[in-house]
Amino acid sequence: MGRRTQTSNPFTLFAFQDIITSVTGILILITLILALTMVVQPENFDASSGESVETLRANLQQLEDTINAIETQSQVDQMILDLLVEFDADSMEQLDTLLTRSSKETKEKITRLKRQYWDDKTKAQSTKKELEKKRQQLSEIENQNKKKSEALKKLQQSERVEYGYDSTGGEEPWLIDLSEKQWMCARVNQKQPPIIFSESDLSKRLSRFENWQHGITLQKSYFVLFVRPDGVPSYDLIRGSVRLSGVEFGVELLNEKVVIIDPQTGTVIQ
Repeated sequence: MGRRTQTSNPFTLFAFQDIITSVTGILILITLILALTMVVQPENFDASSGESVETLRANLQQLEDTINAIETQSQVDQMILDLLVEFDADSMEQLDTLLTRSSKETKEKITRLKRQYWDDKTKAQSTKKELEKKRQQLSEIENQNKKKSEALKKLQQSERVEYGYDSTGGEEPWLIDLSEKQWMCARVNQKQPPIIFSESDLSKRLSRFENWQHGITLQKSYFVLFVRPDGVPSYDLIRGSVRLSGVEFGVELLNEKVVIIDPQTGTVIQ
């Protein structure tokens, strides 16, 4: 009774202790009920309950994976944030300058590579044209060789003979074919009909030959006399005239079938 007569109420924790005690008792009671339920009814779970548990476990695992991914991404973001925080204004400016310079160098390199590509392409096209031109030249040479081979084959099959001489001295000979029927005169390497002396009277033939001989330029030139079996008298007649003219000459013997001067092309073989 003495405490109730005090003028001021003292501080007490009785109400809080009651609340804590009541809540603790309730939690213990609920825990016992749940434990009893789990012990008594485990065999009553059916297949559907098992599937529900598996579904819950799968959802729980998926939730844990999502949480782990979020934590990993958070760590990466934190690292980037820490890295950016370490950069001050000067560092950021240096980084920007470096990136700008790198971009410029990359553009210049791309420009050089494009220029080199077009230069190489132009060179390749030029080389292709030169190669095509050389192929055409080679084809022309092959055609010429083929024609020459065919002409040589025909020449070998016939009795046509081409006179060979040394051209280093700059002298081009006149070939003179002497037979009883006629004399034919033609210069080497000139494609034109020969000069023919065919008079039946040998004295007149010789006179005409001497006039022709005086009318041509005999400098850097000489005569090659081809004597056939029936042309020996003609050779005896013309030899003196050639000697008197001072022209150097040589003598070759031919049979009746060999052709040294063509009536159409002279000494040139087609």
